[in-house]
Amino acid sequence: MSNQTDLYISNGTCYYGGGQISDPRYIPCGNAELSGVQHCCFEGSYCLKSYACYDTPRTAAITYLAGCTDPTFLDEQCAQKPGYTGQQWVALARCSGENISLWTGCAHHPSQVELEKENCSCNLTNVLVENTNGQSSLGEIGSLPTSAGGTISFNPTALPTYAQATSGDPSSVASGTATATATEGASVASSGRLSAGATAGIAVGSIVGGLVVLGAMAFLFRKAYRRRIDQAVAARTSRTDSAPPPPQLEPSPMSQPSSQVSPAPPYNVSNQISKCEEDGKIAGLGYKSEMPAESTSKPELPGDLGAVNPGRRHELGT
Repeated sequence: MSNQTDLYISNGTCYYGGGQISDPRYIPCGNAELSGVQHCCFEGSYCLKSYACYDTPRTAAITYLAGCTDPTFLDEQCAQKPGYTGQQWVALARCSGENISLWTGCAHHPSQVELEKENCSCNLTNVLVENTNGQSSLGEIGSLPTSAGGTISFNPTALPTYAQATSGDPSSVASGTATATATEGASVASSGRLSAGATAGIAVGSIVGGLVVLGAMAFLFRKAYRRRIDQAVAARTSRTDSAPPPPQLEPSPMSQPSSQVSPAPPYNVSNQISKCEEDGKIAGLGYKSEMPAESTSKPELPGDLGAVNPGRRHELGT
């Protein structure tokens, strides 16, 4: 399998400064052709987070910084070494107490290529590495082979992956953009992070784009709401214009003013009595207002003549 297609091999040229090529024994912590810029360590060393390295106790047993595969030495994978720009590697001393996550540089040996033990202590005036998780130890990415082109033994939590999707065989990728990724708690390292400028640009672009989308949505919502209001007003106006006029009702006598109602004539008892007497006369009833005080009885049998006037002829006999 070629160097351009295997993510697990150490491949690329290392630099310890801008345009300064490192000794060939300093090799990348990944395949620079596929995974982009990688930081470098001395062959056989361990690649750590924060772009640091650790040499085994069989040699120097030190933690140090070396270089990277970017010839300009400006990529984030390139650990800056202020005060030690002419050195291929710089030993690190870990601080203690509340500064236990800080590592400072020590010793000056510009011509020294191979690693050697350094007796140095923390110097807070020249901090080179700060462990982002606040711990005293730097997470392991993997151990390098003893020469370039060999296979890297990656930590299972920091296996390299392709950053962009590829179709078919990964060998079709001309230039690598894959990164070795890992979780923070499990000592996972990232070897292809975006620069601060790129991250800020993406954040600003996302915010501006979000504001534009929100503004457009607010405009459309307001326009639709205004349209619904206009339609409702037009519909109500149309119903009012087309409705027939209410019927004209005749006013009832009860509702007329008192000045327009004719008063009923007064009831006259005398007139009613006179009228009743006249009606009786017309009918031949001989109506009288009083009964006679006494009546004259007339005998009905001829034998009873005691009361008959002797001078008067009897009506029934001779």
